Amino acid sequence: MPRSRRKTKNSKLPRSASGRVKIGPPAKSTYPSDGSIDVTERKNSEEKTEELRQRLEHQSRVFDITLSSITDFVYIFDRDGRFLYVNQALLDLWGLPLEQAVGKDFHELQYPDDLAIKLQKQIQKVISTKKGLTDETAYTSPTGASGYYEYIFRPVFDRDGNVESVAGSTRDITHRKLVEEQLRQSEDRFRILAESLENQVLTRTSELEERSNEGLMQSEQLRNLSVRLMETQDHERRRIARELHDSAGQIVAALLMNLARIRRELSVSNPKLAQLVEETKKWAEDLNQEMRTTSYLLHPPLLDESGLRAALDWYVEGLKERANLNVTLDIHEEFER
Repeated sequence: MPRSRRKTKNSKLPRSASGRVKIGPPAKSTYPSDGSIDVTERKNSEEKTEELRQRLEHQSRVFDITLSSITDFVYIFDRDGRFLYVNQALLDLWGLPLEQAVGKDFHELQYPDDLAIKLQKQIQKVISTKKGLTDETAYTSPTGASGYYEYIFRPVFDRDGNVESVAGSTRDITHRKLVEEQLRQSEDRFRILAESLENQVLTRTSELEERSNEGLMQSEQLRNLSVRLMETQDHERRRIARELHDSAGQIVAALLMNLARIRRELSVSNPKLAQLVEETKKWAEDLNQEMRTTSYLLHPPLLDESGLRAALDWYVEGLKERANLNVTLDIHEEFER
């Protein structure tokens, strides 16, 4: 008769069985001849199984403690997008115990509809493409905690290379986003300031150009006025010189002629008076010479006849004679008339 086997911890006995029994040659018994059963191998197997179970439980505790000690949110989805695992940081954000989170999807965890739909689609995308993804979103939990989060979904493959689950992690990047927003606002302020400064510079440059143009115009007007003044002065000198040479010169010449006649008539009848007339005649000649010199100085005739070079040469020579000065005139050879 077949011996009955003891039911082990994980074994299951069939409720019924049917079949045909074929009688063959007697088999050699594997049991001891004294009727006892050797269970050493089975005990060793059970001990190894128990040791393996304890090791797995220990690794599971270490895994859970490790993931629950970090501030990032760590989780695992099944192929339907339901949570298989959630670390303590994410449970604290939701304000839920583990048993109320595992087995639920984002809709059942009261995520906003648009965000829940987006996340569920991304999970299915990771499964279908077998590629991970990274994205960001704003989120306010049922506990009222608000922030901006960056999350990563990665596929988990079985031995055959199929995606059996999706692992994910989420990090609170609210501070980074705040800094980025402050930086963006700062850049906007600097850009506006730079544009304003550029506009001010352009406006100021335009004003300076306008003032410069006005200055150039005024300078041109002043130059024209100076030219007209010089021309007026030259015309006036010409007129005075002509008056001295023509009108006053002729009067002095007539005066000299009369004085010469008076001196001749008085030379016999009144020699003393004739001597006085002679002195007066010399003064009149000096006056005539001074008038001629002044006329030439006001507007030298050589200036119109021979040009500025000849007029300057004449003027320097006259100055040297009148003032007894040693004057040297140096004019470039290519100086125009």
